Amino acid sequence: MFIVDISASMKGTPLDNTKNALLSSLSQLNAQDTFNIIAFNGALYLFSSSMESATEEAILNATKWVDTNFIANGDTNIMLPITQVILVLHFQ
Repeated sequence: MFIVDISASMKGTPLDNTKNALLSSLSQLNAQDTFNIIAFNGALYLFSSSMESATEEAILNATKWVDTNFIANGDTNIMLPITQVILVLHFQ
């Protein structure tokens, strides 16, 4: 589970570095691995409602999702992703 802060404090280099690290991590996953991405600021953005198998297609979709959704703005509410992780993992 990748949890990424996309609040305004991440604008510029911090978010660019985070995106690069995330995309590098995704490229290292094996087909038997599962993953999900939660981005947050004052709101919550889920790549998927459940854990995804690390297929080439899922990783490509995740890469596109990151490019579309990782825009630094808003406040920071860390409780949103923590609660969501518990929900996603509990119902797996």
